[in-house]
Amino acid sequence: DKRQQVEGTCLVVAAAMVFALVALVVKRDPLPLLPATECRFLVSWAVAACFMVACKESRGLAWFGPPALRRWLLLKCAFSFLFIALWWAALRSAPVGDCIAIIYCSPIFTSLLGRSLLGETLPRCFCAQICLVVAGTLLVVDPPGLRPVWRLLGSVAPGGAPPPGGPPQPFPPRLRRPP
Repeated sequence: DKRQQVEGTCLVVAAAMVFALVALVVKRDPLPLLPATECRFLVSWAVAACFMVACKESRGLAWFGPPALRRWLLLKCAFSFLFIALWWAALRSAPVGDCIAIIYCSPIFTSLLGRSLLGETLPRCFCAQICLVVAGTLLVVDPPGLRPVWRLLGSVAPGGAPPPGGPPQPFPPRLRRPP
């Protein structure tokens, strides 16, 4: 249904904007990393507890998940906590734009894990997808080691002028590392 597709697209755009806003808040938050992470999970726990109280009977839910899945849920929780702690630590020490560009490479790793652990097939164009994701990430992150390559590419471009400081950057200068 076209209406559902438009609605889904709007929801994912809104989620991406919230993701970016949270990244900016984490970058500016003076609270130490571990208490900030604990606060995030405390809020999640409170929302989940409210949902459980309201919908436990009508949806047939069990506290801490179905007994057969509790080990897997505990493992997922540990990985979620580790991800948030590492992600927020990265946001505080690296430029926000770099962090977000790199985290959006995660579908590549998810696909490769799905292939190796679950036997899922990869699309024929997977190598092309990897190349596009890596190229886009390099354009955003602008690693210092590639700046000579950017200059070389600029010197052979029409007009012969190397791009100053590498490729164009979509993020404002205060959110990037200095050249």
